[in-house]
This record gives sequence, structure tokens and C-alpha cells, in this order.
Amino acid sequence: MDAIVLGSAWGVDEADVDVSTDVKAEKKWSAHEYNFHLLHSLLPNLLRQPMERNIRIVSLVSPTISTALPTLLGKPAKQGSNAQIAGAKGITTLLFFKHLQLVLDTLTAVKQKKVVEVPAADGEVIKRREEGTGSNVMAIGVVMPWTRDEVVRGLVGVDESWVRWFL
Repeated sequence: MDAIVLGSAWGVDEADVDVSTDVKAEKKWSAHEYNFHLLHSLLPNLLRQPMERNIRIVSLVSPTISTALPTLLGKPAKQGSNAQIAGAKGITTLLFFKHLQLVLDTLTAVKQKKVVEVPAADGEVIKRREEGTGSNVMAIGVVMPWTRDEVVRGLVGVDESWVRWFL
């Protein structure tokens, strides 16, 4: 295995907005949950690969992350905005992959016994991986570039019909 490409749920989908209020509705896994469980089940196999192999885990991210950035600053989210929901999922994906890379690097350092003990401020000793120790498995989030109407709609905050009229 040289690469894993996770390509589901990167775009704006009308199904992202749940208008039902039925409490007994069946809970389905999101694309993030599927990706987490898939990568969790593949993790032992990925860690056994020789260091000479370069393995990439690539996840496609919606370019509408610009619409969700104001919510990180405490501004309220727009109700029912498909672009903002897709943008929030994209930010979640990027943060998940940043965390996944830290986990992969740390597990590789432990496997290679490249962990050093460092004194902590409270007098205890903590373990930290050596500088420059990294995994041969790289987790990457890739923002999809070819949906410019989603990007413009996210930045300007206008309805899709207006964007299509300009483009």
C-alpha cells in the first residue's frame, strides 16, 4: 500500500443540513467517523511497513473552509448554510490530520526507541521523541481547488444563484 485517499464528504452537499426533528431517527456515522475507524483498523499494518516505504494518507477537503473561519473567532454560524457546514467539516479534517501525524510520528519514535526523558517543571520526568524523528506515513489534507463558485460563495456570503450569475 502506497497511499490511502479519503475522498468522501469534501464538497458542499444539500444533505448536510438536517431539517428533520425526529428524535428516533437512526444515527449514522459521518464521513469523519468512517475515516477514523478505517485508519484505526489500518494503523497496525501501516506501522509495520519498512521505513524505506513512503506511505501517504490523503484526505480531500472542501475549499469552503473560508466560510467556517469566522466561527473560530466566536462569530455565530449561519443556520442552514451548506457551505459553512462543509467548511467546518474541512477544518475538522485538517485538524484531525495534524493530530494523526503527531500520533504517527510519536508511535514511530517509540518503535525506533528514539524517545528521550526530559525533566518537567514540577520535578517529574516526561518522555519526548527526539527532534527530527518522523514517520514514513504522512497524513495530508488537500484542499480541492476546482470549485471556485464554492470558494467565492464562502468568502462573499451570497446565495448560490448570485454566484452562478457572475461566473
